[in-house]
Amino acid sequence: MKIIDPIEILEQYYPPETKAYTILIKHSNLVKEKALAIARCNPQLTLDYELIEKGALLHDIGIFLTKAENIGCNGEAPYVCHGYLGGQILREKGLEELALISETHTGVGLSKQTIINQNIPIPPKDYLPQSHEQIIVCMADKFFSKNPTSLEREKSIEEIIKLVERHNPEDVKKVLHWIDFYNINKLS
Repeated sequence: MKIIDPIEILEQYYPPETKAYTILIKHSNLVKEKALAIARCNPQLTLDYELIEKGALLHDIGIFLTKAENIGCNGEAPYVCHGYLGGQILREKGLEELALISETHTGVGLSKQTIINQNIPIPPKDYLPQSHEQIIVCMADKFFSKNPTSLEREKSIEEIIKLVERHNPEDVKKVLHWIDFYNINKLS
């Protein structure tokens, strides 16, 4: 992996004095710590800890391009597009592995069929996490919101399952499998 400073990259798009920067940095650091904790629970896997750390810090780089005024983002795209848009930014910087983490963390990944069915304005294809590192960052992200009133509150596994079920009941089996496979219950 290229030697990069994720915070330096984020600061190219988020001035440090802004609400979006403050929320993004706090959220991304919480996700990073959770992702690394999940990784440490899985010594049987050969994991790229640097990729997990940098991926967690950069997974939401695209939020500034979306309309999410409650977190200080005044872009034009629907919020659901932020992973794909972040992937574009990171890919333009030659950071393919990090682009894939950004693209595949939304929900528990977006399938081509979901994009078509929900008319999501991104190119229809599967944006589903494949590697252990992609899945771990995706799961770690589910534990924390960017809601300014509850930034630091960690969701329970039960809350995550209910949230996934509300968005797409078919994804619950996938999340339950990941919780079991990655020993996430041991962290609670």
